[in-house]
Amino acid sequence: MAAAPDPIVALGNYMQQTLGIAFPTMSDLAGIRKIANEIAKTYPQASTNTLCRVVQFAKAKKRRPMKGSQVMGMWREAMSAGYLNELDPSNDQALIDSIYKILETETDERWRSRLMCCLDNDSRRLAIADWRTFRASIAAA
Repeated sequence: MAAAPDPIVALGNYMQQTLGIAFPTMSDLAGIRKIANEIAKTYPQASTNTLCRVVQFAKAKKRRPMKGSQVMGMWREAMSAGYLNELDPSNDQALIDSIYKILETETDERWRSRLMCCLDNDSRRLAIADWRTFRASIAAA
């Protein structure tokens, strides 16, 4: 029986594909793992998706660090820029789960973008209500 793939190795490969950095070495993977453990210790609700958002932050800001551990070192900056909303304790997890459930079935890119870009609970509630109204009008037609 094959062992489960290491999520840190997968994250390192994702960084290589997304940012074009070198393939992670063993010492770089150790640095990535150390920072990921620091994030998990500070924020138990953090997931692999959280770590991928740090990579997306680096891509959006057009940063090209040499190593994956340098990318993961930007997590505080990504959090202050609003890329790691799920770590904010004031967020309503039920609303976030509702959005994830909607995104599993929604195919319209405009609605997907609107739902994913909500930064606070009020905008999430408004987007979900608008989406439900829109879908109800389509179903009624």
